[in-house]
Amino acid sequence: MSKIKGQGPFAVSATFLTLAGAITRQGIFLVYAGMAVVAVVFFVAKVPETKGRSLEDIQSDAGAAAGRS
Repeated sequence: MSKIKGQGPFAVSATFLTLAGAITRQGIFLVYAGMAVVAVVFFVAKVPETKGRSLEDIQSDAGAAAGRS
């Protein structure tokens, strides 16, 4: 999990100076904001809602989605 958390800051630090040389700071902000919007849309579309469901229901759905029963 910590690898996943580290990818966002790494992506920003790896691309910021390159983008700063190519576009304005406002443009950089818009690029990163666009990436965040895409991430939110992905999570809303692909991550199932778990509120009000039991752990067993969630596990059975996750197993079925992974091809296990």
